[in-house]
Amino acid sequence: MIGVDDVPEARGDKMSQDSMMKLKGMAVAARSQGQHKQKVWVNISLAGIKIMDEKTGVIEHEHPVNKISFIARDVTDNRAFGYVCGGEGQHQFFAIKTSQQAEPLVVDLKDLFQVIYN
Repeated sequence: MIGVDDVPEARGDKMSQDSMMKLKGMAVAARSQGQHKQKVWVNISLAGIKIMDEKTGVIEHEHPVNKISFIARDVTDNRAFGYVCGGEGQHQFFAIKTSQQAEPLVVDLKDLFQVIYN
């Protein structure tokens, strides 16, 4: 998990990329102080996205499909992606770095939206 950032809009490529870069900068600063990124499992289902702590199995974040408004790839890193979720006036960008290429996960998320909304 790279991090979570409050964002002003429900969607937007530039906003998402700016947020991704901000969160990555914060992660680098934390790493320089000896902290490590939290390792998580990302579970995608018809219900939405669950982010679980890899060690404890505790669900850290749970987002129903109808609250997810945007999915973004990191243009500088093919192993990172993010998504925006939230409601009116309260949106958050969740940035995640995957162990392998993020593209299959992004495709799964887009497929999920096709199934739900078409």
